[in-house]
Amino acid sequence: MRAPFQILAIPYRIIDGIFMYCVFHRSDHDQWQWISGGGEDDETPIEAAKREIFEEGGVAVKDIVELTSKCHIPTYIFPKRYLYNWPENMYGYSRALFRI
Repeated sequence: MRAPFQILAIPYRIIDGIFMYCVFHRSDHDQWQWISGGGEDDETPIEAAKREIFEEGGVAVKDIVELTSKCHIPTYIFPKRYLYNWPENMYGYSRALFRI
């Protein structure tokens, strides 16, 4: 079942003191983006981030830095078929940064 939140994961490395970020190119939409996706069942946001990172990036993550900022998205932008088990006032949020 779809959980009421989304994650955004920003892969990075620090090489010689310089932050290097990894942005992925989508072959189906010709656009660039970081790893993102929705939580499933009773996953926590961190568990969902680790799963999405592995599914989309093929990386098993050891270190995740959870960001303190949140982005709230009103549920009215989602199709009703995904909202049947969410309260009317539910908002989704995303936050994750990880090192590769």
